[in-house]
Amino acid sequence: GNHPFYLQRQLGPTPHVRPTLEHPHSEARSLTGGVVYYGQAMPELRGAYIYGDYSTGKIWGARHDGQRVTWHQELADTTLAVACIDVDADGELLIVDHRGGDEGGFYRFVPNQGDSVHDPAAFPRKLSETGLFQSVAGHRVQPSLIPYSVNAPLWSDGTYKERYMAIPGDSPKITMRATGGWDFPNGTVLVKSFALEAEAGNPATRRWIETRLLTRQDNEWVGYTYQWNDEQTEATLVDKQGLDLDFAVIEDGVPRKQPWHYPSRTECMVCHSRAANFVLGPSTVQMNRTHDYGGFVDNQLRVLEHLGLLQVDATNDFVKQLREQLLADGLSDEEATKQVDWFRSPSDQRKPRLGGSQLAGATEHYPRLVDPYDESLALEQRARSYLHANCAHCHIGAGGGNAQIDLAFATKLSDMKALDERPLHDTFGIDDPRIIAPGDPRRSVLLHRVSIRDRGQMPQLATTRPDAKAVKLIEQWIEHLAKPEAEPKPNAVGAKANGQ
Repeated sequence: GNHPFYLQRQLGPTPHVRPTLEHPHSEARSLTGGVVYYGQAMPELRGAYIYGDYSTGKIWGARHDGQRVTWHQELADTTLAVACIDVDADGELLIVDHRGGDEGGFYRFVPNQGDSVHDPAAFPRKLSETGLFQSVAGHRVQPSLIPYSVNAPLWSDGTYKERYMAIPGDSPKITMRATGGWDFPNGTVLVKSFALEAEAGNPATRRWIETRLLTRQDNEWVGYTYQWNDEQTEATLVDKQGLDLDFAVIEDGVPRKQPWHYPSRTECMVCHSRAANFVLGPSTVQMNRTHDYGGFVDNQLRVLEHLGLLQVDATNDFVKQLREQLLADGLSDEEATKQVDWFRSPSDQRKPRLGGSQLAGATEHYPRLVDPYDESLALEQRARSYLHANCAHCHIGAGGGNAQIDLAFATKLSDMKALDERPLHDTFGIDDPRIIAPGDPRRSVLLHRVSIRDRGQMPQLATTRPDAKAVKLIEQWIEHLAKPEAEPKPNAVGAKANGQ
């Protein structure tokens, strides 16, 4: 389209034809072609071309008079993986949903009856109207909200963040999954607020600039964001298109501008995607840590279970991962088997153990990320934790990342599809490039992408400044990776024999 993409590539040799319709990546990631509708059920759409997006679930309609587009409108914002749009025998629209498990299937397109639950206009326009805060001034949340923290925070240009979850009291429990985000009940609201230091390095100068809400409504996750006012007394809902502002910051005595992007509602769901199970921070590897609950310090998994909010997913994948972790932690095969057998029994038949916890084994046996910035910890764990938190949720199947790499913390180095692999996309002029060139940071495209904030940067969204500490961390990690052994050159005898 007209949006910049690999500007160094040559056009042609065929003529360049401008698109009839186009979408930025803020609202579409993998467009699915459709059909022109001529059915009877929705006369207002007759003659319109209906198409959608596999990644974001959005569906649009457009009309063309043969010379120009006369009408173009978003028709639906769904959680479907739109793989195909067609019509049935009566000419009525059918949407093919390619989601896994029992969620996929065939869906019909029907007129909206004006249900306010799905009406963005009915969502609170002010943060004070959400019911989540005792007082917006002072950022005092309701006591029913549960604060939480993560092991490896997402880089957000150095901002300070506070996180909370609101779980309906009469709802099903949170399901703790082996990998990816946890499963939350309907009515859940995840809250994250961002504060920027007017004087970099001085916490006393922090000012709230944004609060994001991720809400689960009727089995769908929707993201909203609020912009704080200068008086720090209220925050207002940002329009669905998002917003860009500049904030004044003094760093090392020098004034500078800090660009800040309030994401569009679609951009929220680009990172919080279906492939990542929508939630990123609330996951086992991120939540398995201690948290200070105002003087009371305990492991977050234990606290959530004690509150009656958390249940463990006893699937085979989780059991296998738990067993491997127990053995790695030094338990004998017999001891690990006992732990796993107890864990697989129905939760209401388990005898309380380990101080009353129903968790299988102590929380230290569950996987966890580490703090990437803690230099006392192992270099590889720190680097892999950073890549997991900042990159892995996009670089998964149907996750939006173009490169077929796997940067999840649990993935073996040999299975990352990144070590000594040639990049399929931009090489940035690097000589003999690799995604990760073990022992050679200068040839590693991944390091280059992390270190820039321009075309080709990683992460693509939600950051305008490189994370200098992370760049140094990734560079050191790559330097310490073992170089692949070179293939031995054939000797003269072997070459002669092959020639014969």
